[in-house]
Formats: sequence, structure tokens, C-alpha cells
Amino acid sequence: MLLFSPMLLPLMGFVLGCVIFFILGRIVLALVPSFRFTVANLVLFVMGAFLGTMTFMIAYDRIFANSNQELTSTWTIVGLFAVMFIGAVLGGSVLVWLNVRFGKQPRTSSTQ
Repeated sequence: MLLFSPMLLPLMGFVLGCVIFFILGRIVLALVPSFRFTVANLVLFVMGAFLGTMTFMIAYDRIFANSNQELTSTWTIVGLFAVMFIGAVLGGSVLVWLNVRFGKQPRTSSTQ
């Protein structure tokens, strides 16, 4: 007897989100010169993208959903995807920026 119900849809959504945020992170890290491309920065970007997307989705839902917590029009659903994209870029970029700003800086040896 299984102790949990095996559901593949949430797992597939998580994997698809990781792939999309990975590609988005590669693009953002390549376009912003102060963000060095490292595996750590890419992992931070993906984590921040998830956090930013969830935060922006909750705020969007509170503003535009009806009393049953449903998005009923086509434009509110299209707007949700735009807000998810903006949340992913902002959330990922903020975490990478914090890492670049406050993280351990590599030491350079001076020749004096």
C-alpha cells in the first residue's frame, strides 16, 4: 500500500519551471555584465525566480481574482503569465545581485 498518491503533474510542472528559469537565467546572466556567470549564480537565479514568481502570483491573485479566487477573463490569465515572467526576472536578478554585492569576493594578489 502506498503512503502517498503518486501524482506526476506537479513534478512535471516543477521540472518544466526549472528548465524555463534555467534558460531565463542564462539569458539574464549573459546580458548583465556585472552578473558573472557561475553555477552558483545560476542556481540562485532559479531559486529567486521561483520565489519571485510565487510572490507576484499571490499579489496578482489578490488584486484581479473574483470572490471565488478565480481568474475569469482571458486578459487576466494572459496578464498572469506576464506577471509570472516579470516576477521570475526580478526575483532571480535580486538574489544574484545580492550574491554579487555581499558574497565572498575572490582575492586578487597584488605584486608590490
